[in-house]
Formats: sequence, C-alpha cells, structure tokens
Amino acid sequence: MDGFNFARKLFHWIGFFVPAILFFDIFQGIGNFVHSSRLILLGILLLILIGMSIIEYLRLHHSGFNEFYLKLFGSLMKEAEKNRMNGVIPYMLSNSIIVAFFPSQIIFLVMAYLLVGDPFAAYFGAKYGKYRFYNGKSLVGVVSFIISSSLAGIFLMYIFHVTYGDSPFSLIRIGNIHWMGILLVILGAISAALAEFFSGHALGGLLEDNLLIPIVSAVVLALLSYFTSEFSNQEIIFPIQEIFTKKV
Repeated sequence: MDGFNFARKLFHWIGFFVPAILFFDIFQGIGNFVHSSRLILLGILLLILIGMSIIEYLRLHHSGFNEFYLKLFGSLMKEAEKNRMNGVIPYMLSNSIIVAFFPSQIIFLVMAYLLVGDPFAAYFGAKYGKYRFYNGKSLVGVVSFIISSSLAGIFLMYIFHVTYGDSPFSLIRIGNIHWMGILLVILGAISAALAEFFSGHALGGLLEDNLLIPIVSAVVLALLSYFTSEFSNQEIIFPIQEIFTKKV
C-alpha cells in the first residue's frame, strides 16, 4: 500500500473519532463546563483548520514554500490538490460546523455518508459505471453511494440502540422498529449523494464533497426530523449559545 492510499484510509477512520468523542462524552471530566467534550473538540478542530489554512495560503502564494511542502507531503495528496486547496481544509471546516451546531448522532450519520458512501461510489463508479452524466460521474456511483451509506446509517442506528436505548435515531424505539428513523436516514443518504454529485472544486477547491456532504446532509436530517415532529429541538440541533455553560 503506497503512502497516499494509507493516508486516505487513516484519514477515513479518524473521521469517526469526531462524533465518537461527543457521543461518549470523552472529555466530560475536564474543566467546569457542561459541554466540555464539544468545547474541547471544537477548539481542536478550529486550531487545525486555522493552522492548515495558514500553511495552504503560504503554499499557494509562494512557490519556494510549495516545493518544500510537496517534497515532504506531496505523496499524501491527490495530484490535483498540488495546485489548489488541500482537501483537508474543507474537511476540517465541515467538521467544525457540524460539531458546533448538531448533536452527536446526526454527526455520526453524516460522517458515515462521507466516509462510507463516497469511497463506495468512487470504486463502483470507476469499475462498473458505463453511463456517465455531464460531470463525469456515473449512475452506478450514485446508486452505490445511496445504498452503502444507507446501510451504514442503519447499522449506526443499531449501535445507537445498543448503547443508548431509545435515543433519537435508535433502530428500536419504544419496543418497535423505528421506521421513521430509517426513512430519515435513507433520505439523508440521498441528500448526501446529491451533494456529492453536484460538488466540484469552486472557490479554489473549497466547495468539494468533503465540505458539502456533511453540511448538506446534516441540515436535511435536522429539517426532516423537525418537520416529522419525531424529536425535540435539542435532539436535532445543538444550542451553540450554551457551549460555554458551566456546571452548577
């Protein structure tokens, strides 16, 4: 396995640590804040985002620094990223936004859409995608994205049930299969597939799937959950104004 592929696989697995930190409240004992895990995680994400943004600005505006950077990390980047924004920037930006505004279960689901659906779409689209759309993406890739991310989402619903019981997106609620939750997860997967389909590299590479898939699908899941009256407001969106609330 070459360095690029290893880095991409590691990058994918690390993505699930973000919602896991919130879901299991890993940093709950640190500091005097009610939402310590969210506050610490958001701080880490923003620091990485700011640091990477500074590095990318220097890299893209100073050829000497770019040559030095590519010698060190070029093997970990896509070929197209060497002359435009590194995909880590939109990825960290989307992580920061969803951590700031959404509960852990929605974050888990949208990360599954990105980290499971996107690779499946790329693999099956490249291998079996004969019918291509105007942007080069295939029907097989789109369908593969929806199926794989829906199944990943339903599996997460089972995990939510096992770990937290009757939680907002549990597979079993009040002793019955949570069909509405399953429908919402599938609709969320469809919205993520559409976000991936229409994503590109506008604004210097910022508007790519790493940014659009998590944000679009999180908003869709939250809106659908709200309009189905399945959950309370705090179960579908995090009140960001409470992030600095201290323990009594």
